[in-house]
Amino acid sequence: MKQNKLWMAMIASLLCCLTASAQEVLTVNMGDWDSFENPDNQKYVFYTPEGGELSFKWYTDPWDWYDQLTVKLDGVTILSKSGVNGSGTYTKKLKEGVHFMTVSYEEYYDDDQAILSNIMVTTNAFLIDGIYYSYTSDSTVCVVDILDQTEVSIPCSVNIGENMYKVSAIAYNAFDKCGSLKEIRIEDGSDVLKFGLNGNRYDLGSSLLETLYMGRNLSYTASSSYGYSPFYGKTSLTFVTISDSVTSIPSYILYGCNNLTSITIPEGVTSIGDNAFDGCTSLKEVIIEDGSTTLSLGYKSYSSGTGEGLFYGCPLDTVYLGRNLQYRYSPFINNTALTSLTIGDGVTSIGISAFLGCSGLTSVVLPNSVTSIGSSAFRGCSSLTSVVLSNSVTSIGSSAFLGCSSLTSVALPNSVTSIGSSAFSGCNEITS
Repeated sequence: MKQNKLWMAMIASLLCCLTASAQEVLTVNMGDWDSFENPDNQKYVFYTPEGGELSFKWYTDPWDWYDQLTVKLDGVTILSKSGVNGSGTYTKKLKEGVHFMTVSYEEYYDDDQAILSNIMVTTNAFLIDGIYYSYTSDSTVCVVDILDQTEVSIPCSVNIGENMYKVSAIAYNAFDKCGSLKEIRIEDGSDVLKFGLNGNRYDLGSSLLETLYMGRNLSYTASSSYGYSPFYGKTSLTFVTISDSVTSIPSYILYGCNNLTSITIPEGVTSIGDNAFDGCTSLKEVIIEDGSTTLSLGYKSYSSGTGEGLFYGCPLDTVYLGRNLQYRYSPFINNTALTSLTIGDGVTSIGISAFLGCSGLTSVVLPNSVTSIGSSAFRGCSSLTSVVLSNSVTSIGSSAFLGCSSLTSVALPNSVTSIGSSAFSGCNEITS
């Protein structure tokens, strides 16, 4: 009996392996290429079986005969249109293997345009745990399709046959079937995961995504044509966890996620891109974990080249600051909802205009790690009644507490050697 059970288990295991590596033929949409949006000489990488097909539609609208649209496949020109205003369809049967297609457009005027749309590829795919993978090189695969399910986990690598392949990208339209999707888990890893196989388009479909675990760095093209980020406008998204494996949070990552209430930035993150939290109008808590590495922050940028702080428009009421920040515009400037501020031992300097205009703050305690307070750091914090300076503070910048009209007392430690002009100007309630 035991021997029969052992054989049954072995057969079940074998069947499981066969299911995981069984091949299916899929037609994958690689997205579009637009000379207004995409870089010149953009490369598309894909795998096809013997007789697999590549097809796309092309369109050109030049003003000059010198314009040149060129498409190359594996280094050989397959389409060349010079000074032609027109459109057409290209189709080609391919040999088995990984192929490289590049698209370029040489234009005479800036308004000239060329487009490749519906770039479709027939590919072999392997179904593993509800996800179809296809080769992009001899060591990497990409996600090309996902079956409808409530939870999806994107691994760092998969085993196909006897070989292990890194999961390097998620192709455009991979989530099209995932109307029931509630949670995405991107497993921890050190390699960048690209949304949009070839750095162009991406889409999470109609899913009402609620939970995201981000376990490695992500890459995508942030533009209005592509929806800014894979998670752009996901108003259903309420829980986001960023792991210690992540070192960079890209621009626009949570743009328009207006039901997100809290975010924690782990120690491993060294930079956050522009507009990362733009439109997060329910975000009330930010925790920047303790660390010794300065965190570089982007900002809410405008087309004019100006901007606001990274958390502009977010009604933050609670902030934990665990390390030094580097920024062009203070992330917390004029945040009148901020009432709770905790500064951790990893902070050595309060930056220029760090909390300028945070009129809801009533008290500030600086740990012994802080040695300097930048200019206008707490300027206009009109509700601030109490400030406890550490015994390590040596300098207080100009206008640091200017306009803190409710401040009644400040104890200056003996360590202070420099106080800038107007540091306490307008603090008319100070009695000691």
